[in-house]
Amino acid sequence: DSLINNLKLTILSMEGVFDMKDEQKFEIFKKEIVKENEEKYGVEIREKYGDEAVDASNAKLMNMSKEKYDKFKALEEEIKISLEEAVKEQSAYNSELGKKITALHKEWLMMTWKTYSSAAHKGVARMYVCDERFKANINKHADGTASYIYEAIKYFCGH
Repeated sequence: DSLINNLKLTILSMEGVFDMKDEQKFEIFKKEIVKENEEKYGVEIREKYGDEAVDASNAKLMNMSKEKYDKFKALEEEIKISLEEAVKEQSAYNSELGKKITALHKEWLMMTWKTYSSAAHKGVARMYVCDERFKANINKHADGTASYIYEAIKYFCGH
């Protein structure tokens, strides 16, 4: 019902009948992200991590301010750029750059995770190399980035 209502408000806003505020647009945007993620991965992630963890993650996203969401996306971009730089420069995964990427990745995860553990962090990194969907996505800008982040996280989360 809320999605239908949001769609109606969006249409009215586009037609000039209703002036939708940026906050309302941002709330609709976040709901769409959660909805799309649930449709694509909901069954799989709920089986792997449980309803409580997924619901908590969704709630953290839904409670993000625009500024915090922008920081979340900026961290994502910084990780991507740093990974590409590391692979291009053939930087060792246990270098300062690998340490920086691991720290950025942890900060990024914690923006949507309820709690942190190094074991869970390493599990996500392992998924980056074992699950072809994630591997292809991470490697799309520079081949080898999935392996690099996996090795860096495995190394720095083990210490």
